[in-house]
Amino acid sequence: MTISLDPFINIPLENDREFYVGAEQATLLEKGTAWEKQFYERFKPNNRQVKAFLENIEGKSTFIPRFLSPIKPPPSVCDVKDEKALERCARFVSLIPYVDDSQLFKDMPDLTCNS
Repeated sequence: MTISLDPFINIPLENDREFYVGAEQATLLEKGTAWEKQFYERFKPNNRQVKAFLENIEGKSTFIPRFLSPIKPPPSVCDVKDEKALERCARFVSLIPYVDDSQLFKDMPDLTCNS
């Protein structure tokens, strides 16, 4: 038996910034959500979305800084003694491939992958 709704039910607007099942500890989810609410109440950004959590590939709320990680370039690229090191570093960064996650996972909701 298959049941579907047409049109799909949308999340109510008052809950659009709430967290859902998370990969984080409950206290972090609560404090991050409280921070988001305080931010929106205090600054009232126009047409700007500020989030503390994103969905990972498993569909769980994950703290955004967990997706950030440094990538160390090869030593030959950024030799500080070389006068063209800055240009080589910029070239190295420009070669890092980037494909938007929404293009990789077209059938899934907005989610973020780490490096």
